[in-house]
Amino acid sequence: MLSDIQLAAGIVFGERRYLLLAALLSMACLLVYVSIPVLTVPGNSYEFLVLSTPLPELLAIGALSALMGLTMSMQAFCWKNSIGAAKGAGVGFAGFISGAVGSLFASASCAGCVSAVFSFVGFGGVLFLIEHKAEVTALTLGVVFLSLYFTSKRIAGKCDYCSVPDIRKKGAQPAKGGTP
Repeated sequence: MLSDIQLAAGIVFGERRYLLLAALLSMACLLVYVSIPVLTVPGNSYEFLVLSTPLPELLAIGALSALMGLTMSMQAFCWKNSIGAAKGAGVGFAGFISGAVGSLFASASCAGCVSAVFSFVGFGGVLFLIEHKAEVTALTLGVVFLSLYFTSKRIAGKCDYCSVPDIRKKGAQPAKGGTP
C-alpha cells in the first residue's frame, strides 16, 4: 500500500511543478478549513480559533490539508496525462468533500463554532459530532487517505483497468479491460 504511494509520488513529484502545486493546494485547503468557522461565527478570528482549538485537532486539520493537497496534485497529474480522468474523478471529489466535512466537524470544539455547525447539521447532528468527534475525524482522514491510495495505485500502474501509461515511453497507452 505505502509502496504504491511512494512509487506514484516519485513519478508525480519528479516534476517540480506538481510538488509546488501540492504545497499550494495544501495551503489553500488549510485556509479554507480554518476560514469556515472564522467567517461563519460572528466575532471569531483566526487568532481566537488557533488559541481555542486543542493541539490534536489543529494537527488533524493540518494532516487533512496536506493529504488533500497531495491527492489533488496527483489527480491533476492524472487529468493532465489523460489517465482515467473520468473514472477517477469521483474518488478525488469524495475525498475533497470528506475533508471539507471533517474540517467543519473538527471546528465543533468551541461553543461559538458549534452554533455555526447547527445551521448545517441541526441539533441532533451537533450532539452526535460532539460525542463522536474523534471517530468522525479518524474516518475523514481514512477516506482522504484511501483517495490518495487509489489515485496512487492508478499512477503506479497497479490497476490494469485505469492505470497511467508510462509517460517516459512515447505513445504508451493505458491498459484496457483489466479489473479496477
